[in-house]
Amino acid sequence: MSTTAMDRVLQCNTLPSLPGVALRVLELSRDANVSLSALSDAVQPDPALVAKVLKTVNSSYYGLSSPCPSIHRAMSMLGLNTVKSIVLGFSLVDFTKSLGASSATFDMPTYWRRAIYSAAGARAIAKQVRKVEAEEAFVGALVADIGMLASLAALRDEYVRVTKDSPEDHDELVAIERQFLSFDHAQIGKELANKWRLPAQLVSSIGYHHQQEMAIPAHADLVRCVVLGRYLAGSLTMKQSKRKLGQFIVNARDWFGIDNETAKKLVSATNTGAAELSKLLEVKTGNMGNVEAILAEAQEQLVMSQMELSQANERLTKKTVTDALTQSHNRAFFDEEAKAAFHRCNASGRPFSIVFVDGDKFKSVNDTHGHTAGDMVLKELSKRMRTVFDGVGTLCRYGGEEFAAILPGLDNRAAAELAEAARSVIQAEPFTLSTYGPELPTLPVTISVGVATIDAMTPTELRSVEAVLNAADQAVYAAKKSGRNRVCLGNLGGKPTNVDGSEIVVFAEKPTEKATKPAAEAAVATPAKPAERMPDGKLHVVIVDSDPLALKLLAVLFGKRPDLTVSGAKNSDEAFNHLKAAMGRPVLALVESRLGRINGLDLCKQFSVNASKPMVIMMSSNLDDATRAAATVAGATMCVSKHDLATSFDATVSGMLQRVSGARAVA
Repeated sequence: MSTTAMDRVLQCNTLPSLPGVALRVLELSRDANVSLSALSDAVQPDPALVAKVLKTVNSSYYGLSSPCPSIHRAMSMLGLNTVKSIVLGFSLVDFTKSLGASSATFDMPTYWRRAIYSAAGARAIAKQVRKVEAEEAFVGALVADIGMLASLAALRDEYVRVTKDSPEDHDELVAIERQFLSFDHAQIGKELANKWRLPAQLVSSIGYHHQQEMAIPAHADLVRCVVLGRYLAGSLTMKQSKRKLGQFIVNARDWFGIDNETAKKLVSATNTGAAELSKLLEVKTGNMGNVEAILAEAQEQLVMSQMELSQANERLTKKTVTDALTQSHNRAFFDEEAKAAFHRCNASGRPFSIVFVDGDKFKSVNDTHGHTAGDMVLKELSKRMRTVFDGVGTLCRYGGEEFAAILPGLDNRAAAELAEAARSVIQAEPFTLSTYGPELPTLPVTISVGVATIDAMTPTELRSVEAVLNAADQAVYAAKKSGRNRVCLGNLGGKPTNVDGSEIVVFAEKPTEKATKPAAEAAVATPAKPAERMPDGKLHVVIVDSDPLALKLLAVLFGKRPDLTVSGAKNSDEAFNHLKAAMGRPVLALVESRLGRINGLDLCKQFSVNASKPMVIMMSSNLDDATRAAATVAGATMCVSKHDLATSFDATVSGMLQRVSGARAVA
C-alpha cells in the first residue's frame, strides 16, 4: 500500500463534516470583537444542542453557584471558550454517529475512552499550570485523534484491519499506520482541521500530539498539555500503565515544574472529571480506573531513579524523530531543524551549509539483489556517514536513498571537506552485507554529493533554507551527470561547479543491452542549465489559481522576467486551453493546490496524461508534509510555498527552474 491511501482520505467525497452550528461558532469566534449575542444566536437554532449545553454547564463539572438558564448567560458566566468547547464536544459525538456502518467493526469505546480521559487530563493540567486556556486544552485533547475517524470514514475495513491488532499503547499506532498506509492519523487530522478552518493552535494540537517537539513556540504549551493529558489517559485506562505514568511524571516536571504531590492530585482529578464527562457527552468509556492502585504505582514511580525515567523519556522522544530503518534523523526532523539552524546562523552572522547525498545506481541494487539488500545498503550508508557528520552536524534520511546533513557554522570549504570525507568512507570498502544476513552479498557502493552554503556574501534575496537546499540538490544532479561518485558545489543563483571551482564536464551515458533510447537521446545537459525553452528562447508558464488577486499578482511577477512568457487560468478549462495553444512547446504549469470546482491535485493528475506533458509545480498557502506527499503522488515535480513566492520571488523561481531542469535531465 502506498501514499494513494492518504490521497483517498484527503479526497474522500463522503467524509463527514462538523455540524453547521459548530462550524458557525468556530467562524464567529475567530473575530476578537464578536458579541456574545451573535454567538448565542448561532447556537439557538439547534434546541437539542442548547439543552445538552445547558445540562453540561449546570453540572458539577463546572461548579456554578447558581443555575444558568440560557446560552447567553452561560457565555457571560463561564466565557466563550467554555461554551465553545462544550459545543465542539457534542459535535464530535455527532460526527462519530455520522460514520454509520463504517464504524461497526471499529473499537469506538476505546477511542472515546482515550479521548474523554485525555480531555479531562489536559483541562486539569492547564488549570494547574495557567499557561494556556483550560478549555482550549480540553478541546485540543478531545479532537486530537480526529484523523482516525477521517481515515475510518474513507478507508473503512482497510483502516480497521490496520488498527485492529495495534498495541495497547496508542503512541505505537503511529508507526504501524506509517508502515501500512504511508501516513498517520495526526497528518490526516491536521489536514482535516485546516479544511474546517479550526484555530491554528488546535491544528497544532491535532498535528503534533505525537511529535510535540515539532510545534511552534506559540503553541508549545498547549500541545504539551494535550500530550500530558494523553499520558494521564494511558495511566488510567491501560492494563500496563506504569510506563505512561512515568512519562507523565517526568514530562510534567520537565515542561511545567509540576511536583510529585501535584502530579498525584492531577491523576485523581482526571479520573473524576472523565467519569463525569462521559455521562454528560453520553458516550460509553467503560469502568473508571482504580485510582488507589494507580496512585500506589505513582508513589512507586516517584521513588524510582529520576535518571532512569529521564533516559526512558529521551528514548521515546528520539523514536519520534528517528528513521526506523537507518537510525538517522527523519525527514520531519530535517524540515524543522534545517529552518531552526538556518535562523540561528542568520541571526549570528555564521555560515550555514547543507550536504545532500544520493546513492549511485541504487535502483539496480533493489532490482538485482532484492529490497532486503537495498535496506541493508541504506543502513550501512547511514552508519558510515554518521562517523563523519556526528559531532559537527546532523545527518537525516531525506527520502529513499537520499540523505541530507545540516551543518550550521561551516563554510563552503569546510562543508566540502566533510562531504569528500563521507564520499571516501563509502567508497573505501565494499559493503559486506552478510553481517546483516548470511544470504546477502558484498557490494561496491558509491554516492554523489552536493554541497551548498549561505554566508555573508550571499545576496539577501537568496538567503533561505529552500534556496540552499535547491542548490545542493542541483549539485547532486550535476555530480551524477558528470560521472557519479564525486562531490560538486551548488551555487545559489548560478551553475554548480567542481570543488575547485572549475566547470563541470557532463558525460553521456553509455548504451546498455537494456537501453531503449538512442545514445544521442541519452546524453543529458548539465542540470543547472535552464529548463527547456520555446523556439523564441522563452519558457512558457501557465499559472492556475482560482483567486483572481493572487493570479494577477503572480502573473505580474513572472511577467517581469525576460526569460519567461506567462498566461493565467482561473480554472481547469482555461488551463487546458493554454496548454492546447502551446502544443509542441515545453510548458511549466504552476497550480494552486486548492482550486474551486476541481482540486489542484486532480488537475495535476490530468496534466500528467495531457498530450503537451507540462512539468507541474504545486503551490500552496499551507505547505506541509501531507500536501507534499499528495502532490508527489499526483505527479508534481516539486511544491513551493505561496509565501516564499511573495517574499523571495527571485530565489524561489530560480530554484524552481533549476529543479525542473534537473528533473528533465534525469528523466
